[in-house]
Amino acid sequence: YSKSATIKSGLIMPVFITEGYVIVFFNWISNVLLHDSPHLLRYLLVIPMDNGSCEIIQHFDIVYVCIGVPEFLNYLGNFGGARQLQRNSIFSTRIVVFWLLSSWGYDILHFDMDAVPVRPKFSDLFLRGDEADVVAGTGHFPSSVDRTLGGTICMGTIYIKSLLTSKGVRKLFTEMGKISTFDDQLKINEAILYMGLYWE
Repeated sequence: YSKSATIKSGLIMPVFITEGYVIVFFNWISNVLLHDSPHLLRYLLVIPMDNGSCEIIQHFDIVYVCIGVPEFLNYLGNFGGARQLQRNSIFSTRIVVFWLLSSWGYDILHFDMDAVPVRPKFSDLFLRGDEADVVAGTGHFPSSVDRTLGGTICMGTIYIKSLLTSKGVRKLFTEMGKISTFDDQLKINEAILYMGLYWE
């Protein structure tokens, strides 16, 4: 659903919210406008994940798609054991949405609501599709991957090239689909370890 807004570019910026995060979401948007690049909002896709946030977001001229998480995961079936995943998990929903958007030809730029841009052109650090298939902040979870590779991908700040233009991303999503866990950060890092990838 949307009002007058549309997303026509090959880049999309999905943002996941619940009713309790609506105020945090608008704080995040304010910081994007203040510190980063206002033009980023043209790529914004808001994904309310409960009835409360869906009802609120309808009053704004923003591209949005409301998702009922249990129904959504059940409908998609067995993507990486989706039937066994926690039905109310934002993590499992997020990775399936990423997979769908990527398979539709979109490059994905994603920030968690607590990843607030506070420096000019912060997003430019991630929009480097000509250099890499995946650009992400780093973390230390899961610890098994951290010990092996000296760091992990953080799903809170990440750019993923479309799997239609990247064989590497296509392979990554394939391997992620074989790992039955609700946690997308665990899923992507275990897939990277299995693929034999390493940090430059």
